[in-house]
Amino acid sequence: MLKEEMKKIVYRREFAVVFAIFCFASIIDFLLTCAKYYGVEMSWIRSAYKCNILDNEIGMITGMFFSMLFPILICTGVSDVFCEESKKGILNYIYVRTSRRKNIRTKAAAVVIVSFFMTFIPLMVNLFLAVITFPLQGYYCRNAAYLTLTVPEDGRVLAYLEMFYPYLNIFIYILLRSFIGTAFALVAFSLSLLQVCNQYVIKFSGMIYYLVYNCITGLPIFEDTFVSTGLYSINGYGNGWMFLVFFGISLSICFFAFKVGEKKERY
Repeated sequence: MLKEEMKKIVYRREFAVVFAIFCFASIIDFLLTCAKYYGVEMSWIRSAYKCNILDNEIGMITGMFFSMLFPILICTGVSDVFCEESKKGILNYIYVRTSRRKNIRTKAAAVVIVSFFMTFIPLMVNLFLAVITFPLQGYYCRNAAYLTLTVPEDGRVLAYLEMFYPYLNIFIYILLRSFIGTAFALVAFSLSLLQVCNQYVIKFSGMIYYLVYNCITGLPIFEDTFVSTGLYSINGYGNGWMFLVFFGISLSICFFAFKVGEKKERY
């Protein structure tokens, strides 16, 4: 049944469009980065891990698809499948074959899996292209003598990994961004269980959730504390535990919505 639910999402036009946008953005970002460094002396070319779409200091506009527009796109691609079936009136036919609870949980699992790989694959493609094109070390001095004199900066998330294991560091951030997208998608999906069957509300709910979260964590009382850690920042100042706080809040919202949705008799 999980396979069938995943197929329902993957075969939707919205998923194909959004996934194509993510892939297009990751490839265009790579091509623009190549154009930026074309003909430049090797001493000015940065390491491959600094030429990916998440941590590209050149400031490519393509990065907005995995930041500013990310919640809207990810929710548009996968989150309104339950709402769509409810509007078409086919849920009653589904409940003939399976229970309401199993249907909801299977759909939620499909949303989690598809939304994760929907983000993870384009980001990994972008990193792979950077690794096979740009030097692994770039112009940075990474010899043993240099590393013995270098101390990771206090207050930055995963600063030790960034300095000594940069490729593991960026891979972890790719995983984090994929899980953040999954959190947005799952929260949006959970709204449809509360009889919120306006597809536009569901598609924009991820962005609303992100803005509300940012407004709260950005309050003056939280300034210069671990609470102000940015969701999209790469090795920014703050504390990595705030990612777990964000995921915990997201799961709590979903848990509440699932409990309410499973008890409803009609949709």
